[in-house]
Amino acid sequence: MCKRTASKHSHGKEISEKGKPNLQFEDLPLDLICTILSKLPQQEAIRTSVLSTRTKHLSFDLAPMRFAGRDDRGFPNLRTLDLNLLHVKRKELENMLSNCCCLESLSIVRCHLNDELKVDRPMSNLAYLHICCCDITKIELHATKLSTFIYDGDFVPIVLNHTSKLVTAYIFFSDTIFHRVVASLLHGLPNIHKLTLYFSDFRLENLWLLDHSLKFSRLKHIQLCGLVSPHNYDKILDLISFMRVAPFIENVEVHFASSFGLWFAQNGPLRHEFGPSEYKYFKNIHVTGFKGAKGQLEFLLHLVENAPALEVITVDTTERMWEKENKNEYFLQFRSSGRRISSS
Repeated sequence: MCKRTASKHSHGKEISEKGKPNLQFEDLPLDLICTILSKLPQQEAIRTSVLSTRTKHLSFDLAPMRFAGRDDRGFPNLRTLDLNLLHVKRKELENMLSNCCCLESLSIVRCHLNDELKVDRPMSNLAYLHICCCDITKIELHATKLSTFIYDGDFVPIVLNHTSKLVTAYIFFSDTIFHRVVASLLHGLPNIHKLTLYFSDFRLENLWLLDHSLKFSRLKHIQLCGLVSPHNYDKILDLISFMRVAPFIENVEVHFASSFGLWFAQNGPLRHEFGPSEYKYFKNIHVTGFKGAKGQLEFLLHLVENAPALEVITVDTTERMWEKENKNEYFLQFRSSGRRISSS
Protein backbone atom coordinates (compact mmCIF):
# COMPACT_ATOMS: atom_id res chain seq x y z
CA MET A 1 0.00 0.00 0.00
CA CYS A 2 1.41 3.35 -1.03
CA LYS A 3 0.94 6.42 1.14
CA ARG A 4 1.55 10.06 0.33
CA THR A 5 3.79 11.99 2.72
CA ALA A 6 4.29 15.73 2.92
CA SER A 7 7.41 16.78 1.03
CA LYS A 8 8.87 19.65 -0.87
CA HIS A 9 8.95 17.28 -3.83
CA SER A 10 5.17 16.81 -3.87
CA HIS A 11 4.41 18.92 -6.95
CA GLY A 12 4.52 17.38 -10.40
CA LYS A 13 6.21 18.82 -13.46
CA GLU A 14 4.62 20.17 -16.59
CA ILE A 15 4.63 17.38 -19.12
CA SER A 16 3.14 19.33 -22.02
CA GLU A 17 6.05 21.11 -23.71
CA LYS A 18 6.70 22.29 -27.20
CA GLY A 19 8.19 19.70 -29.42
CA LYS A 20 8.45 16.02 -28.68
CA PRO A 21 7.55 15.29 -25.03
CA ASN A 22 10.20 13.61 -22.91
CA LEU A 23 8.09 11.85 -20.31
CA GLN A 24 9.57 10.11 -17.29
CA PHE A 25 7.95 8.08 -14.55
CA GLU A 26 8.36 10.84 -11.97
CA ASP A 27 6.59 13.33 -14.28
CA LEU A 28 3.27 11.57 -13.71
CA PRO A 29 0.81 12.91 -11.13
CA LEU A 30 1.57 11.58 -7.66
CA ASP A 31 -1.81 9.87 -7.30
CA LEU A 32 -1.17 7.93 -10.50
CA ILE A 33 2.33 6.99 -9.32
CA CYS A 34 0.83 5.60 -6.09
CA THR A 35 -1.67 3.57 -8.08
CA ILE A 36 1.06 2.11 -10.29
CA LEU A 37 3.35 1.29 -7.38
CA SER A 38 0.53 -0.40 -5.49
CA LYS A 39 0.11 -2.84 -8.40
CA LEU A 40 3.77 -3.88 -8.36
CA PRO A 41 5.26 -6.62 -6.19
CA GLN A 42 6.51 -5.26 -2.88
CA GLN A 43 10.24 -5.37 -3.63
CA GLU A 44 9.78 -3.94 -7.15
CA ALA A 45 7.70 -1.06 -5.78
CA ILE A 46 10.37 -0.11 -3.27
CA ARG A 47 13.17 -0.49 -5.80
CA THR A 48 11.31 1.73 -8.27
CA SER A 49 10.38 4.39 -5.71
CA VAL A 50 13.92 5.10 -4.50
CA LEU A 51 15.06 5.99 -8.02
CA SER A 52 13.06 9.22 -7.98
CA THR A 53 13.52 12.31 -5.82
CA ARG A 54 9.74 12.50 -5.51
CA THR A 55 8.75 8.91 -4.87
CA LYS A 56 11.52 8.18 -2.38
CA HIS A 57 9.42 10.16 0.11
CA LEU A 58 6.56 7.67 -0.10
CA SER A 59 5.99 5.10 2.63
CA PHE A 60 4.81 1.55 2.20
CA ASP A 61 2.85 -1.01 4.14
CA LEU A 62 5.34 -3.89 4.37
CA ALA A 63 2.77 -6.49 5.41
CA PRO A 64 -0.15 -6.38 2.94
CA MET A 65 -2.92 -8.91 3.36
CA ARG A 66 -1.75 -11.02 0.43
CA PHE A 67 1.44 -11.89 2.38
CA ALA A 68 -0.43 -13.22 5.39
CA GLY A 69 0.73 -16.69 6.32
CA ARG A 70 3.77 -16.73 4.05
CA ASP A 71 7.19 -17.34 5.53
CA ASP A 72 9.38 -16.40 2.56
CA ARG A 73 9.04 -12.63 2.52
CA GLY A 74 12.25 -10.73 3.14
CA PHE A 75 14.96 -8.68 1.49
CA PRO A 76 17.86 -11.01 0.72
CA ASN A 77 20.20 -8.19 -0.39
CA LEU A 78 19.27 -5.67 2.32
CA ARG A 79 22.18 -4.52 4.51
CA THR A 80 20.58 -1.84 6.73
CA LEU A 81 17.07 -1.93 8.18
CA ASP A 82 15.42 0.69 10.43
CA LEU A 83 12.00 -0.13 11.86
CA ASN A 84 10.17 2.69 13.65
CA LEU A 85 6.65 2.74 15.15
CA LEU A 86 5.78 -0.70 13.83
CA HIS A 87 3.00 -2.95 15.08
CA VAL A 88 3.79 -6.49 14.04
CA LYS A 89 3.36 -10.05 15.20
CA ARG A 90 6.40 -11.95 16.42
CA LYS A 91 6.24 -14.65 13.75
CA GLU A 92 5.88 -12.15 10.91
CA LEU A 93 8.94 -10.19 12.06
CA GLU A 94 10.93 -13.37 12.62
CA ASN A 95 10.11 -14.62 9.13
CA MET A 96 11.15 -11.34 7.54
CA LEU A 97 14.42 -11.07 9.49
CA SER A 98 15.24 -14.70 8.80
CA ASN A 99 15.13 -13.91 5.09
CA CYS A 100 17.36 -10.83 5.32
CA CYS A 101 20.50 -12.93 5.08
CA CYS A 102 22.85 -10.01 4.25
CA LEU A 103 21.61 -7.71 7.01
CA GLU A 104 24.48 -5.91 8.77
CA SER A 105 22.67 -3.19 10.74
CA LEU A 106 19.27 -3.47 12.44
CA SER A 107 17.48 -0.74 14.39
CA ILE A 108 14.09 -1.34 16.04
CA VAL A 109 12.59 1.75 17.68
CA ARG A 110 9.18 2.08 19.34
CA CYS A 111 7.87 -1.14 17.85
CA HIS A 112 5.22 -3.24 19.57
CA LEU A 113 5.45 -7.01 19.48
CA ASN A 114 3.95 -7.81 22.89
CA ASP A 115 6.11 -10.91 22.60
CA GLU A 116 9.70 -12.10 22.26
CA LEU A 117 12.07 -10.78 19.63
CA LYS A 118 13.53 -14.10 18.59
CA VAL A 119 15.15 -15.27 15.37
CA ASP A 120 16.14 -18.93 15.31
CA ARG A 121 17.98 -18.76 12.01
CA PRO A 122 21.55 -17.40 12.34
CA MET A 123 21.95 -13.74 11.32
CA SER A 124 25.50 -14.35 10.23
CA ASN A 125 26.27 -10.83 8.93
CA LEU A 126 24.61 -8.69 11.60
CA ALA A 127 27.20 -6.38 13.21
CA TYR A 128 25.04 -3.63 14.74
CA LEU A 129 21.82 -4.00 16.76
CA HIS A 130 19.86 -1.12 18.32
CA ILE A 131 16.59 -1.65 20.19
CA CYS A 132 14.88 1.32 21.85
CA CYS A 133 11.54 1.82 23.64
CA CYS A 134 9.96 -1.39 22.33
CA ASP A 135 7.20 -3.50 23.84
CA ILE A 136 8.99 -6.85 23.93
CA THR A 137 9.46 -9.57 26.54
CA LYS A 138 12.80 -11.09 25.51
CA ILE A 139 15.63 -10.65 23.00
CA GLU A 140 17.24 -13.77 21.57
CA LEU A 141 19.33 -13.73 18.41
CA HIS A 142 22.09 -15.86 16.94
CA ALA A 143 24.45 -13.27 15.46
CA THR A 144 28.05 -14.44 15.45
CA LYS A 145 29.48 -11.20 14.01
CA LEU A 146 27.59 -8.76 16.22
CA SER A 147 30.03 -6.13 17.52
CA THR A 148 27.79 -3.36 18.89
CA PHE A 149 24.55 -3.74 20.84
CA ILE A 150 22.45 -0.87 22.21
CA TYR A 151 19.30 -1.33 24.28
CA ASP A 152 17.06 1.21 25.98
CA GLY A 153 13.87 0.16 27.75
CA ASP A 154 12.39 -2.03 30.45
CA PHE A 155 14.34 -4.97 31.78
CA VAL A 156 14.03 -8.05 29.57
CA PRO A 157 16.22 -11.15 29.28
CA ILE A 158 18.86 -10.60 26.59
CA VAL A 159 20.40 -13.72 25.04
CA LEU A 160 23.23 -13.07 22.61
CA ASN A 161 25.56 -15.80 23.79
CA HIS A 162 26.65 -16.86 20.29
CA THR A 163 28.23 -13.45 19.68
CA SER A 164 31.91 -14.19 20.09
CA LYS A 165 32.86 -10.84 18.49
CA LEU A 166 30.63 -8.62 20.63
CA VAL A 167 32.88 -5.72 21.62
CA THR A 168 30.58 -3.06 23.04
CA ALA A 169 27.15 -3.04 24.67
CA TYR A 170 25.26 0.02 25.92
CA ILE A 171 22.27 -0.97 28.04
CA PHE A 172 19.90 1.53 29.65
CA PHE A 173 17.22 0.18 31.98
CA SER A 174 14.48 2.39 33.31
CA ASP A 175 13.43 0.38 36.36
CA THR A 176 15.03 -2.81 37.62
CA ILE A 177 17.31 -4.29 40.28
CA PHE A 178 21.03 -4.09 39.52
CA HIS A 179 21.89 -7.62 40.57
CA ARG A 180 19.04 -9.10 38.58
CA VAL A 181 20.49 -7.41 35.49
CA VAL A 182 24.01 -8.71 36.11
CA ALA A 183 22.78 -12.27 36.68
CA SER A 184 20.84 -12.13 33.41
CA LEU A 185 23.76 -10.71 31.42
CA LEU A 186 26.09 -13.41 32.73
CA HIS A 187 23.94 -15.88 30.84
CA GLY A 188 23.13 -13.70 27.84
CA LEU A 189 26.31 -11.65 27.16
CA PRO A 190 29.20 -13.68 28.58
CA ASN A 191 31.64 -12.61 25.84
CA ILE A 192 31.22 -8.83 26.03
CA HIS A 193 34.44 -6.74 26.06
CA LYS A 194 33.12 -3.31 27.06
CA LEU A 195 29.85 -2.78 28.91
CA THR A 196 27.93 0.36 29.83
CA LEU A 197 25.01 -0.04 32.23
CA TYR A 198 22.82 2.96 32.95
CA PHE A 199 20.10 2.84 35.61
CA SER A 200 17.52 5.48 36.36
CA ASP A 201 17.74 4.15 39.93
CA PHE A 202 20.58 2.04 41.39
CA ARG A 203 18.38 -0.54 43.11
CA LEU A 204 20.80 -2.75 45.02
CA GLU A 205 20.29 -5.65 47.41
CA ASN A 206 22.16 -6.63 50.55
CA LEU A 207 23.70 -10.08 51.09
CA TRP A 208 23.37 -11.03 47.44
CA LEU A 209 25.61 -13.67 45.90
CA LEU A 210 26.19 -14.47 42.24
CA ASP A 211 26.75 -17.89 40.75
CA HIS A 212 30.56 -17.70 40.64
CA SER A 213 30.74 -20.54 38.15
CA LEU A 214 29.65 -17.94 35.56
CA LYS A 215 32.09 -15.24 34.49
CA PHE A 216 32.40 -12.35 32.07
CA SER A 217 35.38 -14.05 30.50
CA ARG A 218 36.38 -11.17 28.19
CA LEU A 219 35.11 -8.08 29.97
CA LYS A 220 37.84 -5.45 30.39
CA HIS A 221 35.94 -2.17 30.71
CA ILE A 222 32.78 -1.54 32.73
CA GLN A 223 30.93 1.77 33.02
CA LEU A 224 28.17 1.97 35.65
CA CYS A 225 25.89 5.00 35.81
CA GLY A 226 22.96 5.43 38.15
CA LEU A 227 20.99 7.45 40.65
CA VAL A 228 21.45 6.31 44.26
CA SER A 229 18.25 6.90 46.23
CA PRO A 230 18.32 7.17 50.06
CA HIS A 231 17.08 3.61 50.66
CA ASN A 232 20.16 2.32 48.79
CA TYR A 233 22.85 4.31 50.61
CA ASP A 234 23.69 1.28 52.74
CA LYS A 235 24.05 -1.08 49.74
CA ILE A 236 26.70 0.67 47.62
CA LEU A 237 29.39 -1.76 48.73
CA ASP A 238 27.44 -4.56 47.06
CA LEU A 239 28.95 -3.40 43.76
CA ILE A 240 31.88 -5.60 44.79
CA SER A 241 29.82 -8.60 43.71
CA PHE A 242 30.06 -7.48 40.10
CA MET A 243 33.85 -7.21 40.25
CA ARG A 244 34.13 -10.83 41.34
CA VAL A 245 32.47 -12.17 38.18
CA ALA A 246 34.74 -10.11 35.89
CA PRO A 247 38.19 -11.59 36.58
CA PHE A 248 39.93 -9.83 33.66
CA ILE A 249 38.57 -6.35 34.31
CA GLU A 250 41.07 -3.53 33.70
CA ASN A 251 39.04 -0.32 33.79
CA VAL A 252 36.10 0.58 36.02
CA GLU A 253 34.02 3.74 35.83
CA VAL A 254 31.27 4.40 38.38
CA HIS A 255 29.22 7.56 37.92
CA PHE A 256 26.94 8.24 40.88
CA ALA A 257 24.07 10.70 41.06
CA SER A 258 22.24 11.25 44.33
CA SER A 259 20.33 13.56 46.60
CA PHE A 260 22.12 15.84 49.05
CA GLY A 261 21.73 13.20 51.77
CA LEU A 262 24.50 10.99 50.36
CA TRP A 263 27.14 13.40 51.69
CA PHE A 264 29.05 11.50 54.41
CA ALA A 265 26.21 8.99 54.82
CA GLN A 266 27.28 6.41 57.41
CA ASN A 267 24.96 3.56 56.41
CA GLY A 268 26.22 0.19 55.28
CA PRO A 269 28.68 -2.64 56.05
CA LEU A 270 32.47 -2.64 56.18
CA ARG A 271 34.54 -4.12 53.36
CA HIS A 272 36.06 -6.89 55.50
CA GLU A 273 32.58 -8.43 55.75
CA PHE A 274 32.86 -9.32 52.05
CA GLY A 275 36.24 -11.02 52.40
CA PRO A 276 39.38 -10.51 50.27
CA SER A 277 39.60 -10.69 46.48
CA GLU A 278 42.36 -10.32 43.93
CA TYR A 279 41.95 -8.27 40.76
CA LYS A 280 45.17 -9.11 38.93
CA TYR A 281 44.52 -7.05 35.80
CA PHE A 282 42.79 -4.06 37.35
CA LYS A 283 44.57 -0.81 36.36
CA ASN A 284 42.19 2.15 36.40
CA ILE A 285 39.32 3.30 38.62
CA HIS A 286 37.30 6.45 37.89
CA VAL A 287 34.53 7.51 40.31
CA THR A 288 32.38 10.62 39.97
CA GLY A 289 29.61 11.85 42.22
CA PHE A 290 31.73 10.86 45.23
CA LYS A 291 30.18 12.26 48.42
CA GLY A 292 32.31 10.62 51.08
CA ALA A 293 29.56 8.14 51.93
CA LYS A 294 30.64 5.07 53.86
CA GLY A 295 29.62 2.73 51.04
CA GLN A 296 31.56 4.70 48.44
CA LEU A 297 34.68 4.88 50.60
CA GLU A 298 34.60 1.19 51.49
CA PHE A 299 34.13 0.30 47.81
CA LEU A 300 37.18 2.34 46.81
CA LEU A 301 39.34 0.94 49.61
CA HIS A 302 38.37 -2.62 48.69
CA LEU A 303 39.51 -2.06 45.09
CA VAL A 304 42.77 -0.37 46.07
CA GLU A 305 43.70 -3.07 48.59
CA ASN A 306 43.02 -5.93 46.16
CA ALA A 307 44.47 -4.59 42.90
CA PRO A 308 48.26 -5.07 42.80
CA ALA A 309 48.55 -3.68 39.25
CA LEU A 310 46.52 -0.52 39.93
CA GLU A 311 47.95 2.53 38.12
CA VAL A 312 45.38 5.35 38.19
CA ILE A 313 42.68 6.42 40.66
CA THR A 314 40.39 9.33 39.77
CA VAL A 315 37.83 10.56 42.31
CA ASP A 316 35.54 13.50 41.55
CA THR A 317 32.79 14.93 43.76
CA THR A 318 30.97 16.41 40.77
CA GLU A 319 28.06 14.38 39.42
CA ARG A 320 29.49 14.04 35.94
CA MET A 321 26.72 11.68 34.92
CA TRP A 322 24.47 14.66 34.29
CA GLU A 323 27.04 16.61 32.31
CA LYS A 324 26.81 16.41 28.56
CA GLU A 325 30.50 15.93 27.94
CA ASN A 326 30.67 12.88 30.23
CA LYS A 327 27.83 10.92 28.69
CA ASN A 328 28.60 8.39 26.05
CA GLU A 329 27.97 9.66 22.51
CA TYR A 330 25.65 6.75 21.82
CA PHE A 331 23.60 7.61 24.89
CA LEU A 332 23.32 11.26 23.90
CA GLN A 333 22.22 10.55 20.36
CA PHE A 334 19.70 7.80 20.73
CA ARG A 335 18.13 8.99 23.98
CA SER A 336 17.53 12.44 22.49
CA SER A 337 16.23 11.35 19.11
CA GLY A 338 14.97 7.82 19.65
CA ARG A 339 16.56 6.87 16.36
CA ARG A 340 19.33 4.64 15.12
CA ILE A 341 22.95 5.56 15.60
CA SER A 342 25.49 4.22 13.18
CA SER A 343 29.22 4.56 13.24
CA SER A 344 29.28 4.30 9.48
